[in-house]
Amino acid sequence: MDVLRQERALQFNHHLVAYIAAEYPRHFSRLGADGTWAFVERAIEGAARLGITTAGAVGALAELWLIYGESLERAPDREWARNILAHKELPAHIKVEAIQNRLQEKTGGRALVVFAGAP
Repeated sequence: MDVLRQERALQFNHHLVAYIAAEYPRHFSRLGADGTWAFVERAIEGAARLGITTAGAVGALAELWLIYGESLERAPDREWARNILAHKELPAHIKVEAIQNRLQEKTGGRALVVFAGAP
């Protein structure tokens, strides 16, 4: 069973890297293939620490972190978003969906792009 779980996790990582490459080519180009893979691994580990373990919620959180920074430092309402992620009773998918909706509303759906030389 462990082998099957590991294979499924590896497939998820590949899928998420491919998604980032297709949907966020500037971010992918900036990170490179290896950097994107490392980002995906950090996102999965970070999501797990927050109790977010379902594929959809993990993928959505990874996308938020890609756009707004791994600590949401580029997000409007970043403190609110961090508090939602830390909430102990809310289900994972509700946390991520609430953050997605609020940030989408604040940014008008525009993805943030990190320019070369930016921290």
